[in-house]
Amino acid sequence: PPAAPSIRRSMDTNASFASSALPGDSIPGTATISGLSFAAPWSGSDPLCVKVSLQSPRKSKSIHRTHRAKFDNASHSFSWHESVPFKAAPGARIVFSVEVYHRLGRSTQLGSASVALADVSGISDPVPLALTVGSQEAHLTVAFNYGA
Repeated sequence: PPAAPSIRRSMDTNASFASSALPGDSIPGTATISGLSFAAPWSGSDPLCVKVSLQSPRKSKSIHRTHRAKFDNASHSFSWHESVPFKAAPGARIVFSVEVYHRLGRSTQLGSASVALADVSGISDPVPLALTVGSQEAHLTVAFNYGA
């Protein structure tokens, strides 16, 4: 018998939020996730990933999930260095959810942070987004290339 076709699923590589109900023109941009740092060693043992979504008042769209990364005890951080292209109106928000990824079953969200795209328009320096992962305070470092 012929082999079953393999199914490969991936997130949209150039996610567009152009059809959202937000007023204004959609602007292309990129978010580069650098790492997740803690003040103290992380208490968990599972590798983590970051799920990226675009959100408007009427719509939410998942656009990327990073690869799983293991905790580095020397730097007290997780490291990714992954870029996410997107296209959205300045009124949208970008949401970063830190998760323990489960291949079979539902991933477990440990914490999230969001930022309005209008707030990062024209900012080229990396932005540390504060969030609580489990019970620990952390900073997710993201660089944006959006707007002028």
